[in-house]
Amino acid sequence: MNTIKRTLFTITIITILFGTLPTVSWASQTEPLISAESCILIDMKTGTVLFEKNADTSLEPASITKVITGLLTIENLDLEDAVTIDTPPNANGNGMNLAVGEVLTVKELLYGMMVHSSNDAAVVLSEQLAASRQKFNQMATDRASRAGATHTVVTTPNGLNDVKGNVTTARDLALICTEAMKNPIFRKVVATVKTTIPANQISPKRVFWNSNLLLYDTKTKLIVNGVERTPKYEGAIGIKTGETSTAGCCVVAAAQRNGTELLAVVLNAPDKMSRFADAIALLDYGYNNYYTYEALKAGVQVDKVPIAGSSKVKVSAVVPDGYFITLPKEASVSLVTQKITLKSHLTAPMKKGTSVGTAAFYLAGDKIGEVQIYTSEAVKKGGPWTAWGIPDFWAYALMTLSVLVLFILFVATRIRRKKKKVLAKRKRMEEARIAREQKVRVENKQKRDWPY
Repeated sequence: MNTIKRTLFTITIITILFGTLPTVSWASQTEPLISAESCILIDMKTGTVLFEKNADTSLEPASITKVITGLLTIENLDLEDAVTIDTPPNANGNGMNLAVGEVLTVKELLYGMMVHSSNDAAVVLSEQLAASRQKFNQMATDRASRAGATHTVVTTPNGLNDVKGNVTTARDLALICTEAMKNPIFRKVVATVKTTIPANQISPKRVFWNSNLLLYDTKTKLIVNGVERTPKYEGAIGIKTGETSTAGCCVVAAAQRNGTELLAVVLNAPDKMSRFADAIALLDYGYNNYYTYEALKAGVQVDKVPIAGSSKVKVSAVVPDGYFITLPKEASVSLVTQKITLKSHLTAPMKKGTSVGTAAFYLAGDKIGEVQIYTSEAVKKGGPWTAWGIPDFWAYALMTLSVLVLFILFVATRIRRKKKKVLAKRKRMEEARIAREQKVRVENKQKRDWPY
């Protein structure tokens, strides 16, 4: 965030002194008014932190814990598998009222947990994921750690405060939720406004509305930065609410506009509407002041890299996942420059995906990002001709052409020799014929000259 602000200041000075930029409408840099104890706003594609308040304070996440349970469910269970409720799920508060004996699919339980925030569904899914609560807790904590959330401890699948020690931070939740939103199934589930669980042999049809009002609510009133409005947010795509007496009111909200995806985490807001107001204030701040620029497209060639001793001499280098940069609204992408730096002494053989250098990006002279570039294919060791910059393809092509030329010359020589032999034979035969005729003429003349 400091780098972006320094860059913005540099752009302002350049504009004032030299007039090198066109006149722009400067976006407001007024920071949002946040009532919650802790929050953070990030660009999901770059991970850039745009705003934060007590983002590393350890707090309870309440039902936002279900994000981890949901992600583990999608990654480890078959969503079409049937689950029989054998025992009453031990969970208070919001639920699906699951009854012993009824059969639901994993998918139905997942939607009940993530859309309706059903605590009993979370318990059932955790039992499908692990043999015991302790094993599930470890599994969930480890999954959070793999997402980079090293200050998160999971002690419950649903976030209820009947057990202690279920804690995280706003920064950790941003990492966990960004990881989860990379999964297309998860993304679809948390963007669902309304879900219907069909009637089964025991329970009637269930209809649930998402507890995240940012997805659809155009009637409820709330105050955002002193202005009254409704919760529905343009471009909202998820993801989860939470509330307990000890965690307060929480929400993780994500939105997408024109290729820019922002994620806001709000923890321990004073009431239900305040958490949504805080989330809206954060998202508005982000969209008013920043946007995401796709500096490199996924899998598109960045450069051709020379590889000593390689069968191809030069190979394509790419950034597999592409690369995005968060820019201030005032910064034009034309001010972004790129510098490729290749590693020295690159030699074959080389595996696909080997790092061969970096691509660094600069805005108005300030370095704003750097990414590794990798080989797009495996690189085999080439023949001795690669020392002279000749790739195997052209070497083999030249050898093939040489062999073909030699073969043609050989065939042509054989044909010429055969033709020469035929001509020589014909000449001999003609000479023999002429000799015979000459002999016959001589003999005939001798007969005519014989006096008797």
